[in-house]
Amino acid sequence: MSLLKWFSNNVKKVFSKRNPLKFLVVHLFKKIIRVISTLFPTFLDIVPIIYRKGNFKLRLAPTLLSYVMYEYEEVREEDEKFIASLLKDGDVYIDVGANVGNTTLSAAYAVGNSGHVYSYEAHPRTYKYLQRSIACNQNFISRITTKNVALGEKRGEVFFTDLQNDDINKVSDVGKVKVQMETLDEQKLPTHINILKIDVEGYEFFVLKGAQHLLNNTDILIFESYTKNYETFDVTLKEVISYLHDLGFVIYKKLERNNIAKIKEDYHSLDCEDLIACKDENILTGKGLKIG
Repeated sequence: MSLLKWFSNNVKKVFSKRNPLKFLVVHLFKKIIRVISTLFPTFLDIVPIIYRKGNFKLRLAPTLLSYVMYEYEEVREEDEKFIASLLKDGDVYIDVGANVGNTTLSAAYAVGNSGHVYSYEAHPRTYKYLQRSIACNQNFISRITTKNVALGEKRGEVFFTDLQNDDINKVSDVGKVKVQMETLDEQKLPTHINILKIDVEGYEFFVLKGAQHLLNNTDILIFESYTKNYETFDVTLKEVISYLHDLGFVIYKKLERNNIAKIKEDYHSLDCEDLIACKDENILTGKGLKIG
């Protein structure tokens, strides 16, 4: 993108706001907070920054994703709203790869006091940030169970990357961080799951292989799909689709608004996207999704 085009796009963004001057002042303040906390890593421990995002609050953490969501409120908003729209009071939601908690908390709001969210985050530091954000939402605490563990096809210990860009940390052959791995099937979870969401940077297939029993009792599966990430683990999307087809799932991709479309076994995710799997299309249409 040329500098002129970048400048033009950002000027349009500023003047699309109801109060452009206020937006610029607030944005500048947030940039200053980011610079200070980057230079002094303990700053956010001493001075907690808590901000509202939709129907919940997040506590700012010194990670790239957290900074970006703090500075630009629309970041990840589509994912949060989509997941919340599929949930209702009393539902059960599982969040594998919860990061700092934006989808966990969006789901916790949607399931109400009679529902529950089970939130898994493997990286110890990111897990600490997840817990801090949950603690800022007193009404939701009793609705959320968290666990600091990696999920895969078998128990054991694995290495995890340790990047400041925390939303792309993943299982690795070598790394600074060693974490415990378990399977979803061995977790103490309810017998019926409304939505299972998996976002583990290409390791999705192994999480699914360790969740065969759970998947038999899951209404909707939402999983991140990106061919480049799968290749890191010598996996193809075709293998993932075939595995899910054998369990009775049909796979869909998201289109504009509430439209979704079935994909074929030779489909490739050339860009990072969320795919949806479900055994009964009536469940999807009952939640307002339109199948093309």
